[in-house]
Amino acid sequence: MKPLRHLLSALLVVLTAARADAQQPTAPADDPKKADEPAKDEGWSSLEPTAENAPEDATPDEEPQRTTPTPYRADLTDPFAIPEPKKPEADDEDEGYSESVAWMKDWLPRYASSRAGLDFDVFLDDPTAMTWDLVARVAFGKESTFALDLGLPWAWADGGEAIIGNPVIGLLGGGKLADPVGMYGGFWIGIPTKPGIPDLSDLDAQARSAQALVTALLRAGIHSHRFIPIWVPLRFGIGAELQLHPLVYLRTELAPQINVGLEGANTTLTIDHITDVEVLSPIGLGGGLRLQEYFTPLDTPIYSFFAFGPGATSVDRAQVALEPYVAYEPPRQGDYAIPIYTRIGLLMALDDPLGFGFSSSGFKVATLRTSVGATF
Repeated sequence: MKPLRHLLSALLVVLTAARADAQQPTAPADDPKKADEPAKDEGWSSLEPTAENAPEDATPDEEPQRTTPTPYRADLTDPFAIPEPKKPEADDEDEGYSESVAWMKDWLPRYASSRAGLDFDVFLDDPTAMTWDLVARVAFGKESTFALDLGLPWAWADGGEAIIGNPVIGLLGGGKLADPVGMYGGFWIGIPTKPGIPDLSDLDAQARSAQALVTALLRAGIHSHRFIPIWVPLRFGIGAELQLHPLVYLRTELAPQINVGLEGANTTLTIDHITDVEVLSPIGLGGGLRLQEYFTPLDTPIYSFFAFGPGATSVDRAQVALEPYVAYEPPRQGDYAIPIYTRIGLLMALDDPLGFGFSSSGFKVATLRTSVGATF
């Protein structure tokens, strides 16, 4: 029995040793990866390339793989590229709007625009008076312009009859000094239909002359060459038009007028000055403000010049008026292009002798002005 007991004890020792070896793994001697592992208390200092982790060589003619960019992810081939936002497709309305704005950038000055229409002024105070003007301008050229002006005014005043004013013929020329700046100069003559001072015994002639003088004041003195009797009005004008913005325009004009006296009337001088600021939207709807001054610089007060009775004592030689207005002048190109124009304004005299426009004392000017016509 002793030999068998010794054999079992030896076998138990061998099994215990084998189990201990199995619980402590060791790398095979022929494993290159395990052989290169550092000791337990050492860190990795560098990564040496091996046959398994070496980078693949790119083929010289092979293009790098590209990815499809999105609004949220740039092309991976250019990590610093910023994707452009997607532009919405313009519909027909936006396209017409853009064409209108483009037309305003390539603007045509008002003095170089051919047009024909009707100007209507009405004064509803006492005495009630109205004027109508058939007007036309035929312009040739855009950068350099030559134009012919024609006008035929007539009027009616309370207590009188309809009268024809002075037919007007004018010539003007202009051109652009720069893209946003145009200038012009011109000459206009009013052909008098009532020349000379009427005879005191001819009451009808005196009434017609007085009626013409009243209607000449409906625009607070300016453009008096349309109606004044007795004189031959010769009007000279120089002006400028500036496009301050594709939607904003500034116009100014200075026009001295020599009134040549006939049959004993004295020759006189008057001066018109007009400054107009207008804002138009791309569809042509807008408005503006017009400031005007009328001067009689010589020894002829305004009331005396217009012969308002022998008792006129005013020595005021300047008349200021203001006109706010709304306007519609569509573009020449694009979906909104319509060859028409219209304008409605309220002209108010601001100071003596014809203002304030809504004062109840004396003859004060507050005139409703309307223009409508077509462009071509």
